[in-house]
Amino acid sequence: MRAALLTTVLWMCGVIALPSPAVQACMNEVYFTLGEMTRRVSGAERSLRYGKSKRAFKKAHSAMSTIAEGEIETDSGRVPKWIEKKAAHLATRAERVVAIAVVRLGGKVNMRRGVTLRKIAPADAKKNLVWARDKLVAQRKVKPDDPVLRARMAEALSAFPDSRAEARRMITTLVEADLVPDAETYRVLAHLEHLGGRVEARDVAVAKCKSLARRKKICSDFM
Repeated sequence: MRAALLTTVLWMCGVIALPSPAVQACMNEVYFTLGEMTRRVSGAERSLRYGKSKRAFKKAHSAMSTIAEGEIETDSGRVPKWIEKKAAHLATRAERVVAIAVVRLGGKVNMRRGVTLRKIAPADAKKNLVWARDKLVAQRKVKPDDPVLRARMAEALSAFPDSRAEARRMITTLVEADLVPDAETYRVLAHLEHLGGRVEARDVAVAKCKSLARRKKICSDFM
């Protein structure tokens, strides 16, 4: 499992200590329990659902780093295959939260330290957004018919001017099939319609967003 996640973590790690309290440094042996990581990842997902992208990023980044660099702690000292598979699934969930949060934060994060930023060089923000887009595209390829992953991929594509038309097509397809998973998807569609000057379509998407949103202000915060 560690080898499978090496690509994601190596460039964040290098010789720099990771921010997670559980991870003291890249060369130290770290142990974690499946229950601990499940709670951490579930908490990150919950923060994301409530629009707390900064908190979600920090929690999920910490979990992703810990799972990638650590060893699973069990009573017997052995790690059964089913536990390894569950840990890998948790890592995928954590990576997804990190990627979505990076998109919603406009790339304003430090991926090495696992912290959010107020200011960042445009080139660095774009690098983070490209990473997030690529991760979400890869996850969607594994489950191409999953409407949530399709929506999240479209959200990531919407961050880039040259792929906004594709993002709009993807979300429109979800709308037509009545498969829109959440308010955030309508928020992204509303933003895309706004950028395209389609006022009536934008207002419809905003109204749909507000009918589903826990925090209604997210639905028009781009205007």
